[in-house]
Amino acid sequence: MRAISFFPLGADFNASVCRIITSSGADYFLKLRSGEFLEASVLIPRYLADSGLKPVLPPIATGTEQLWTSLASFMAILYSYMDGRNAVDAPFCLRAAVD
Repeated sequence: MRAISFFPLGADFNASVCRIITSSGADYFLKLRSGEFLEASVLIPRYLADSGLKPVLPPIATGTEQLWTSLASFMAILYSYMDGRNAVDAPFCLRAAVD
């Protein structure tokens, strides 16, 4: 691993997020969620992305094809990293999603 950067952002007080850059240069966004975990929060974005909704960034499946895994007392969800603003600052726009 080349770098891990913590990001103090987001509207979910039960989650921590960080950017991970691997030694091969791959760039990821890791979300660590504590407390209640709603599977729909991961399954729905995956379904929307698989259905062709391009603005939705889906979680990356694990080696066993799971969309999340346990890490100590957290649920870990991995995404491709994308520079930009979070959804709190740049709300989802349905028109942009269908164009």
